[in-house]
Amino acid sequence: MAEFERICENLEDYVPSDWRLTRFTGDFLILDLAIGITLVGDQRRKDMSADIIKVVNTALLAGGFSKAKLGKHAGSAHLFEIAKRPNLFIGNERIHEIFKVSPVLARQYERLLIKQY
Repeated sequence: MAEFERICENLEDYVPSDWRLTRFTGDFLILDLAIGITLVGDQRRKDMSADIIKVVNTALLAGGFSKAKLGKHAGSAHLFEIAKRPNLFIGNERIHEIFKVSPVLARQYERLLIKQY
């Protein structure tokens, strides 16, 4: 639970409240490099409200992806490419110097996929 709280604190401090981390959906894959856990989830707007709800559907060990556990991503034609490319990484500078400025590094995996196909 302490690890989950640490991840949530980093997200609140460094990621906008609207996690539009992908181009077409509110889905997200967050890889915490400190403990090797990936959180799979999605965000959506609350009915008739500007409030955004974020739901973590499951937590997986790094590399432990399967169609059954990828939630909304399970139907994608690029499922396994997506699974190999989480769109948000959480780490610290002991892991890599790129985290010196922020413990959170984000990317849009669809942009990478579109270039490939």
